[in-house]
Amino acid sequence: MTETAIDGVKKGKSKEVCGYPISIFFIVVNEFCERFSYYGMRAVLVLYFRYFLQFDDDLATSIYHTFVALCYLTPILGAIIADSWLGKFKTIIYLSIVYAIGQVVMAVSAVNDITDSDRNGTPDSLTFHITMSMLGLLLIALGTGGIKPCVAAFGGDQFQDHQAKQRGTFFSVFYLCINGGSLLSTIITPLLRAQECGIHSQQKCYPLAFGVPAALMVVSLGLFLYHLHHSTFHVPILPVMSPFYQSCPLSTSHVPFLPVMSPFYQSCPLSTSHVPILPVMSPFYQSCPHSTSHVPFLPVMSPFNSSCPLSASHLPFYMPCPGLPAISHNCILVYNDVLLFVPTVVFIAGSGMYHKTKPQGNIMLAVCKCIGFAISNRFKHRSSVHPKRTHWMDWAEERYDKLLIAQIKMVLKVLFLYIPLPMFWTLFDQKGSRWTLQATTMDGNFGIAILQPDQMQTVNPIFILTLVPIMDKIVYPLIKKCGLNFTPLRRMTVGMFLAAMAFVAAAVVQIQIDKTLPSFPSASQSQLKLLNMGSNTLMVKLSNNYSIELQAAQATENYITFEEESIKVSLPNSTISRTVVLPKEKRQTLLIPSNVSASWEVTDDLMKKPEQGANGVRFVNGLAGTVNVSAGAHSFGSIGSSQASNYSFLSNGKATFTITNGVNTCEYSREFGFGSSYTLLIPSNFMWGPTCWEFILAVEDIKPNSFHMGWQIPQYFLITCGEVVFSVTGLEFSYSQAPSNMKAVLQAGWLFTVAVGNFIVLIVAEIAQIEEQWAEFFLFASLLVAVCIIFSIMAHFYTYTDPTAIEAQFRDKSDNESHQERLEMEKKHSIDHHDENDEQKQTKM
Repeated sequence: MTETAIDGVKKGKSKEVCGYPISIFFIVVNEFCERFSYYGMRAVLVLYFRYFLQFDDDLATSIYHTFVALCYLTPILGAIIADSWLGKFKTIIYLSIVYAIGQVVMAVSAVNDITDSDRNGTPDSLTFHITMSMLGLLLIALGTGGIKPCVAAFGGDQFQDHQAKQRGTFFSVFYLCINGGSLLSTIITPLLRAQECGIHSQQKCYPLAFGVPAALMVVSLGLFLYHLHHSTFHVPILPVMSPFYQSCPLSTSHVPFLPVMSPFYQSCPLSTSHVPILPVMSPFYQSCPHSTSHVPFLPVMSPFNSSCPLSASHLPFYMPCPGLPAISHNCILVYNDVLLFVPTVVFIAGSGMYHKTKPQGNIMLAVCKCIGFAISNRFKHRSSVHPKRTHWMDWAEERYDKLLIAQIKMVLKVLFLYIPLPMFWTLFDQKGSRWTLQATTMDGNFGIAILQPDQMQTVNPIFILTLVPIMDKIVYPLIKKCGLNFTPLRRMTVGMFLAAMAFVAAAVVQIQIDKTLPSFPSASQSQLKLLNMGSNTLMVKLSNNYSIELQAAQATENYITFEEESIKVSLPNSTISRTVVLPKEKRQTLLIPSNVSASWEVTDDLMKKPEQGANGVRFVNGLAGTVNVSAGAHSFGSIGSSQASNYSFLSNGKATFTITNGVNTCEYSREFGFGSSYTLLIPSNFMWGPTCWEFILAVEDIKPNSFHMGWQIPQYFLITCGEVVFSVTGLEFSYSQAPSNMKAVLQAGWLFTVAVGNFIVLIVAEIAQIEEQWAEFFLFASLLVAVCIIFSIMAHFYTYTDPTAIEAQFRDKSDNESHQERLEMEKKHSIDHHDENDEQKQTKM
């Protein structure tokens, strides 16, 4: 089918499937995968700042929210480029490539081996990694923000006038794909981050989470563009993603390439020739009874996939990934950024089928010019000589149409209500920063699964998908039946209040977490713990007349806090005493050997909880000889008599330690939680043999995280309720109060409030410098309550308008004026004609 131009719109192929334009499915796949990539990267971003780039909590939070703010500022630039210069299609293509480059740069920035010359697992030049990270984030912000205002609008352009119902369904599916991509990414990407990878040392695998396969995506995109450039035809590729899709009895010519992604997909009775390449990605897909010839390339990526009885010949590119059992028995090791390049490739693939509107000028620029002229003209005529006008925008009447001025007045009326809204986003977006950092100090063991701190964000999209239909179908109708006038602005007020209550809940959780955290010495204090490595009980006396009875192979239960710079430690039953220097702001352990007359060692202990939920473990050798200790890839090295090893940091779960003296070997196993620190003592009475593990003493220096991560669920529930009531209603209200051609302006204004909200977090985190996290949560909650009260007052005085009726009045008035002008012209023409006839008659006479 040839392309035609109708009404200035470039029309592509108009084939339909199940009543929808084929091109729609490419757009939906693009959005699903792009959102997967964005939210997956964003889920682990604050931990990357905190633990890889070694920023403190405040700086990590600040950079995170600066990035989010940029992502919501660049849509304005993207809209201007699309409407005034390139058009939506080219804008999406070009900025998707920029987006992909940004992901590649981020992946490279997370490879610590690039600058780890001493191979100790820590980058030697953080400047390089920080610079690359900031460049990558800038490109990603430009890419994701630039295409944000274009994709949904471009999808709407694909429908004809007779497809109004399908257009409405498309936007529902579009929103579903956004949350579906967010849900899957916040489950899967933290699992990728939790893997350990590296060339010289094994560290948390941020390169995998950010996109090691980005290079494969670049190659795929390059090959596809080469193929597209040299092809004389368009390949019909059809991804089926409708959430209500049940069957797809399509012919061979319809579907040579069919990825089935519907979350409710049941069956698709296609023959071999229908589906040569079929990636099944539905999270609810249960079985895949296709023969080898049907599915030569089938990556099964569903985290809930039960079975897919395919032979090895079915999956030539299907690679094992045993580190991710929660996803499937197998998984594609590198797919996170493949999903970023997939949308670009899929989107380009539908090029010949799209309806592409030409750039027709940007309405936002027209609005800005009109407002600027009104202000300038008003300033020029500020003298009292000139008569006042009803509204300051009326000063633009000399140059601009009255209808445009009336439309801008309606938009400004809504934008005025937007002024308090950024505070809501100030709280809402902290679930990806402060709340994630809060989760790192909690216990993520849920029994059937162990959640990573950044996986708790998964609760938000789950609640969204659940609460949106509940609100629309149950809550709002019940409120209406009760006779309550629950207007959109009142809903938004309630949403803001719920968000404030979410931060009150977060503050309460933080208070409980703080009770479980160790009390470290202040700037004027030091702390000391005593460890008896011998087989006899010791009575130890400190210089402040404080006596302690130490049982054999035991340590003091808690650290003892001192203000002095040094203390004298003596054994009353002997003449032996030692002077111990106590450095300020430090924790130490005094090792008392079995031979008390020998040298006493003092070790430095950890001064903070281990990061990322790891467990700090060290060994103390109370034997007379040297021992070697290892645990998998972790080696504690050779430990001399009455000496302590360095700390090794182990993940939660069971760890098995191998202890050897070159002749005998002993294995000791222990379960570890999250964020603990242990000193494991090999006592002097240790005996090799099958029960050697019974002699090992575990001294708990820092208790593991004991407050469960599940206690964050109430605050996530409250913030999601607030989001559903506030955000969805706010968009609905804005669209209902906006003129027909000003929807984009209000969309830009709405996104701008999100950006401003994130800048507020930046200001508070860097300037307020509140030491107690719970106090900061209460501060944000108090600010939002105050803003909520202000907004409710503004909403009370707001008068709802009908933009369609107002526009119709101006058009009718314009039509009447035009009609009156025509009548006057006809009348004048008639009079002129009559005068001409009279003149001719007079001349004849």
